[in-house]
Amino acid sequence: MQLRAAILSITAALPLLCTPATAQVSDSQLIGMMGLTDVSVKDKQMQHGRELRGRLADGTWIEAEFRSNGELEEIESKNGGFPIASVSALLPDAVKANPSFPHGATLRKLEFGSKIEMEGRTAEGRKFEAEFSSDGTLLEFDLD
Repeated sequence: MQLRAAILSITAALPLLCTPATAQVSDSQLIGMMGLTDVSVKDKQMQHGRELRGRLADGTWIEAEFRSNGELEEIESKNGGFPIASVSALLPDAVKANPSFPHGATLRKLEFGSKIEMEGRTAEGRKFEAEFSSDGTLLEFDLD
């Protein structure tokens, strides 16, 4: 009987352990959140989903890719960075509450999937890569 109860409790917890890190945001919400101008949206070639390009107030270009179901897949800047504060609303509170969360960072890339991945520079200017689960657990943090 105890074995059955243990199996049932583990089975019940599986959805929590496997919950993907997703971000539901519309084009217009992302544009407003990041203060983008010169925006263009196009469907991805040979794939499902769409790509949004826009310019930040400082002139930095960003690209955001959306999956076919509307979920935000990633935001990336090839020629600069974007303040983590500009995308803070997309991140789970548990991730932002983690002591290793890089407050004040400038991101080059933010990805949503089975985990939340980010690359950029800390507030002190050091390069970093970090991975968090959607429940806020730090999975990896590399600092150069």
